[in-house]
Amino acid sequence: MDVRSGAYVMQRVLASKAGMSTELATRYLDDGSEQTAILKTFDRPLFNEVLWRRYAMIDNPHLPKVLDVFEREDKVSVALEYVPGEDLHDYVARKGRLEVHEAARILSDLCEADAALAAARIVHRDIKPSNVILSFDGASLIDPGIARIAGEGEPKRHDTIILGSLGYASPEQVGYAETTAQSDVFSLGRVLGFMLCAISPTERSYHELLHDPLMVPTPIAALVDRCCALEPSSRPMGATQLQAELVQALRASETSGGGTSQGWTAPSRQPSVDAPPNPLRPSTMRPAQASTGKSLPPTIGVQPPTHTTHRGAAWAVAIDALGFGMLFCIEGFFGPSQSLPLWGNIIYGLSMGILGNFAAGYEIVSCLLLRGGYERDPAPRTRCAKRVALWWGVCFGILMATSGLARITV
Repeated sequence: MDVRSGAYVMQRVLASKAGMSTELATRYLDDGSEQTAILKTFDRPLFNEVLWRRYAMIDNPHLPKVLDVFEREDKVSVALEYVPGEDLHDYVARKGRLEVHEAARILSDLCEADAALAAARIVHRDIKPSNVILSFDGASLIDPGIARIAGEGEPKRHDTIILGSLGYASPEQVGYAETTAQSDVFSLGRVLGFMLCAISPTERSYHELLHDPLMVPTPIAALVDRCCALEPSSRPMGATQLQAELVQALRASETSGGGTSQGWTAPSRQPSVDAPPNPLRPSTMRPAQASTGKSLPPTIGVQPPTHTTHRGAAWAVAIDALGFGMLFCIEGFFGPSQSLPLWGNIIYGLSMGILGNFAAGYEIVSCLLLRGGYERDPAPRTRCAKRVALWWGVCFGILMATSGLARITV
């Protein structure tokens, strides 16, 4: 990783967070020519030299190449090849859901890129639509800013605390286990589902659209489910196996009458897209190389079917809880506890009866009754548990503070 000749001039900051930033820069070479590059700048403690040495040795057409590595004060910058084109997020937002064969071509390119990373024992950990660039040469996987070496150092229970992007990050990336090549397989499966449904996996209707055979062939939907299994051992072993299973799923779709994969084999080129934008022209500048965090509208290119969500039952339970809370207040008024004054009994009813049970009851019943494939995605259950714990915790805190204050004033 020798430092090569040429000076870099930063043109635009694409993304910045604690300890790491992404910049669009122009490289001025000694012969007078210019080259657009992406600078990934790390605080020195966050820079993994071994990882970037391995990454620099990878030669794959679907991964940006390392141009330079240099130091700036207490920071280390890696200059990466700029990949011109449109990111997958914007492409789907503009075009709508993709046909199966087109999505398969894109996924095949991404599998080749991730397989090259896996061969160097690198886990990307941030595979998502905005990190996929479509150009005339196919799809490229960019921004390995939070990549790691699989199995690096002593064995440990987990290696990541909330890294990656919601909807695409594997369960291991929120601290459940150590990330491996199968963590990237999870993200690849979610990207495939996004391309076929044109909505984010975090949307409530995503699972229903994915399992609508009129939209997505059943073998393809089953492959997405297998990739996104909560248990890593239930997923394909890596991107190479995923690519092979994708071919099988397409053939099964053809056999079952889908007619989407006739004569299909893993291709090497991406279908044509619009001309790549000039990254340094203000009218067309697009932070395609950054993680933007933007979300798609609920439907793009397809209208999801309507369905009943049973929110009425959740409200009924919550109203019942409200009634019980009011009874607590009435009991506190007419038959107050001997250990608390009247106002303490009323606040007890307000905090535990009305606030806690009303909010917690609604959350619990909503989580149990709302449709949307919750058996495949733990995120709604996790949010429900957190909200219930938050409400009960706040109300219990109010109760304890009230009890303590009441005893002091008695």
